[in-house]
Amino acid sequence: MPYLENEELGDQVDDIQTVNRENVKAELQKSKVTVLSVFAPRCHGCSQVEPQLASVKKHLASEFYNKVEVVKMDINNEVFFLKNVSKTPSFLIYEKKGNYFWDLDMKFNEPLSEAEIKSNANVIPRSEQGDALSEEDQLRQIMEVRLTEFIKKVI
Repeated sequence: MPYLENEELGDQVDDIQTVNRENVKAELQKSKVTVLSVFAPRCHGCSQVEPQLASVKKHLASEFYNKVEVVKMDINNEVFFLKNVSKTPSFLIYEKKGNYFWDLDMKFNEPLSEAEIKSNANVIPRSEQGDALSEEDQLRQIMEVRLTEFIKKVI
């Protein structure tokens, strides 16, 4: 029998809906662009990304006037667009008009480039004390900046 998440349909944690093979098609049709965070239950990197998703979703909603939705999906779901995902965490960007997926390499281990910092100055606040940002804040910034840059090209 195909894998089906044991979570209820429409389960939400921190305002991020977990989709599965039963409801993903309907969720992808709700917004102009959908960011699909693909995770694995025992993935260390996924456990670091997940707490940042609500903040990233809020940022993208503000930046793109609620035209972008963020959802998450377990990689173990048997859906056609996950067959080429080779690692977790991964981010797939779905554009409804073209009915197309992009697999965005977030390059979590690479710091933001000077160009990324310059073009996203409003996203990159300094810490209040002038100290270096925490790892969590750096990760959130990388996600926000790289998703924003990519979505600007799609919309």
